Amino acid sequence: MSLIPVRSFEELDLKLAEAAAIPSVADGIDFLTRHFLDVGHTFEFPADPFSPEYYARAVEFYRLLSGRPDYRPDEHEQLACPQDVRSPSPYDIGSGVAVGNQLIAWGFILRTLELKAGQSLLEFGPGTGHVLINAARMGVRAAGVDINPHYVRLVREQARRLELDVRIEVGRFGDTPEPGKRYDAALFYEAFHHSLDHIALVDRLHEVVTDDGVFAVCGEPILDEASPFRPVVPFPWGPRLDLLSVRATRTHGWMELGFREEYFVRLLHRGGWLVRKCPCSLTPAADTFVARKNHGRTSAGELYLPADEAATWHGPEGPARWTTGRSVLTLDSRPRWSAVTLTLTSWNPRPWPVEVACGPNRVQTRLSRGETRAVTLPLPGGTRRLEVVSPIFCQKTLGLNDDPRQVGVVVGEIVYS
Repeated sequence: MSLIPVRSFEELDLKLAEAAAIPSVADGIDFLTRHFLDVGHTFEFPADPFSPEYYARAVEFYRLLSGRPDYRPDEHEQLACPQDVRSPSPYDIGSGVAVGNQLIAWGFILRTLELKAGQSLLEFGPGTGHVLINAARMGVRAAGVDINPHYVRLVREQARRLELDVRIEVGRFGDTPEPGKRYDAALFYEAFHHSLDHIALVDRLHEVVTDDGVFAVCGEPILDEASPFRPVVPFPWGPRLDLLSVRATRTHGWMELGFREEYFVRLLHRGGWLVRKCPCSLTPAADTFVARKNHGRTSAGELYLPADEAATWHGPEGPARWTTGRSVLTLDSRPRWSAVTLTLTSWNPRPWPVEVACGPNRVQTRLSRGETRAVTLPLPGGTRRLEVVSPIFCQKTLGLNDDPRQVGVVVGEIVYS
């Protein structure tokens, strides 16, 4: 699919008017999705996407797109959304493709979370509530928080008619309908992209999810390198530039964020979560990311890495990975940790130096063939980017085995303290 650029706000207004004249709602959505506002390259962001300066710049960009002085979710997102309880969105669109994709996504969420009767689910931004209703029907203790009171009333009415116990309240992301309660799963379905303060939200979720629980995001604009919609988010994160999103921002003041996958995975790693990507073979609209707490311990082999970091490692082999000579990854950056310990193993025939670094802190050691050593490194503040540097060698060239790769050392367990 090739996207069509719109290169000025004047042209944008013309395209929005053209879309408004399309009789079919589904066709109008398709038209807007295929066009994007190509002005992202003229609006530069700071280098650090986790910095307050970047956040401020994203808000400034929102002001430019929306024409509003500031983002106020309580004001802009609580517009009336008339819904027939017998045929709520997406059924009211009248498109088999749209409804089919949604049904696939709802089923994929429930299949991926593997919740059982008696467990609990909290959904943030449930909208018309289809996932919560289906979860409650299978005996899951379902709860929700939505900023729009019209949706809250709609979900309550559906639950009442079906005689289901669904607890839902008006609130913001991170709130819970039952103060102090934690849930086996927290879900964002087509909702996480409304969270401007998502960095703080990821930290807050540690208090919402049980120790062995997960949080998941599905149907979100998290774009990998192969996505045809990559031009819609020409920065790590920020307001999306497809015309469907721009129209929502200009008309309703909604925050319609997009994320590059590299940024999103780093966001979770630095926030103390281990990530698993679950692609849906039937529709990318159902692709789901599932995160669980790292509990201060992980291994290089179990990490799902951002594409740019994965390129500096060989693929996982059980709990470990070979480095490529200089390998990097984003560490848990919460201030509760002051050091990290890596388990390193060398299979180089000669003793070789290995350096482990994070910011200004670095530790050097030497490993002999077959030697395993735990190396502890003090951690700086801020976003922590680990580097493991060592010489590389080819085991096949040296006659050790048939492995043709150029490899450095093996990194296994990663423990925070």
